[in-house]
Amino acid sequence: MLVGEPGEQGHELSSINPDNSPGMSIEFRVAYARRRQPGKATIKIYNVSDDTADMLKSKTALVRLSAGHITRGTAVMFEGNPVPGGLKHKRQGGERVLVVECQDGGRRYRVGRVSLSYGRETPALEAFNEIVRQTGYPKGKEDLSTALPLVRGWAFEGTARDALDELAGLTDREWFVRDGRLFMIDPRSDTGERVVVVSAEEGNLVDSPTPVLIDDLPGLEVTAQLIPEMRPGRLFKVESKDHNGYWVAKEVSHAGTSFEGDFQTVMRGFRVR
Repeated sequence: MLVGEPGEQGHELSSINPDNSPGMSIEFRVAYARRRQPGKATIKIYNVSDDTADMLKSKTALVRLSAGHITRGTAVMFEGNPVPGGLKHKRQGGERVLVVECQDGGRRYRVGRVSLSYGRETPALEAFNEIVRQTGYPKGKEDLSTALPLVRGWAFEGTARDALDELAGLTDREWFVRDGRLFMIDPRSDTGERVVVVSAEEGNLVDSPTPVLIDDLPGLEVTAQLIPEMRPGRLFKVESKDHNGYWVAKEVSHAGTSFEGDFQTVMRGFRVR
């Protein structure tokens, strides 16, 4: 886990010391969804120093949480900012625990505003790019080049998230913030990233996949050993006794504790083939 300011190297908090001895005790839960609300993380850090706690109080503090397995390496699992009022100190079993609530997208999501005005037949991509410019969001995937133009034009002034709601409605698209980046894609498409395989052969499947309803549509819930790079919008392939095929992740959660070593990822998605 890294704590610092954007553009800085940051202060590292690790559950494993350089000599492979146990480091700090860290507990985490990360929840992402392919929806308007950005991803969130709840991180518990045991016996943290006052200096580190002070760093997290900065309005621009950045938290980067990485995890993984010895055989598969580590990857960034979450990056975001502590939310206002999101730091809490408490005692647990005689230990001092700092609980940090973080949000993907940070201040851009909470306070970002835009002013837009377009004439008839303006390409929707032009409006999206202007929202990106005014908010400062790095751009993730978008497929608006194939969307219908803004036939009647469009004017808007207000929060960026409300503007994105309107633009998504006008273009039959879905928007979400992921890893600080802004995405707007077809609701049934994926983000075009490498397919994640979950199977007994890969050694990462935990229990049997379970059919579920996602937004009133049939889907599948899959529990795996931690896959830190898994995110909503990514395509995942399931190979199991009862379920084989490809799904697009709609919801993803990661959870674990460094002192128990039990790290898992839960994916819920809709089938595409």
